[in-house]
Amino acid sequence: MFLPAALFGLVILNGFVLSSQGWAAAQPITQELSTLSVDNVLSNEESVNPYHFYTFRQDYRKCLAPLCGGIFVKSVNKKVTHCPDGSVQTECYVALVLSKPKIELSSARLLQGTLLSKSFTHFSALPVMRLKQAYRSASSALSAGVFVMLKDNGIRCVTTPCFATDSYYLNKHKVRAVSAFDLSAVGAAEDLLTQALTAYGQSAFIVASGKYQVAQPPQNEDVTFIAQQFYLPISP
Repeated sequence: MFLPAALFGLVILNGFVLSSQGWAAAQPITQELSTLSVDNVLSNEESVNPYHFYTFRQDYRKCLAPLCGGIFVKSVNKKVTHCPDGSVQTECYVALVLSKPKIELSSARLLQGTLLSKSFTHFSALPVMRLKQAYRSASSALSAGVFVMLKDNGIRCVTTPCFATDSYYLNKHKVRAVSAFDLSAVGAAEDLLTQALTAYGQSAFIVASGKYQVAQPPQNEDVTFIAQQFYLPISP
């Protein structure tokens, strides 16, 4: 069972058999069709922006700030990161994180923003991040696997599997439909699960990291995203 009993009625997850009244049966989706071009999906999904996501770590080098003491950022789902100075590195130094209104980063584990160079007094160009959103992890579990956004795509079915969730690969031009997702392995508190699932049910999205589990025949090629961690936005 993917959800606690208290949350059963909160969100209709993919793969559940729905009443046929008011719903049209979706066409069967094969394994080949479950991975789509993100262009087709994003054309009508202005609320979804799966790009410019970074993990980060504190810079503990000892030198004159802000040349040291900022953070090192790394693009998720990629082996290299494009830095503000035009170089390509495994990770990039960021001297300052700029946001309006200011977002507290002490509990942040994942950042979404734009890397650029900016001139300041006494410094001709510093690498900075213009922060769009910061996310905290839902538990102490380590991130693993691929980072995705999970969003209800509006498909409703009278049979299973029902590929009603799109999983957008962060920082990649790729989206894969899944028939279910499972947040139970994260070990998050019930109120955090409720917060994530409420956002999903209100046509927002869940940011998560994990792996895909593909059922073998005769289970009709169900594809489930098994989350190892999920992330909640930090309010300014």
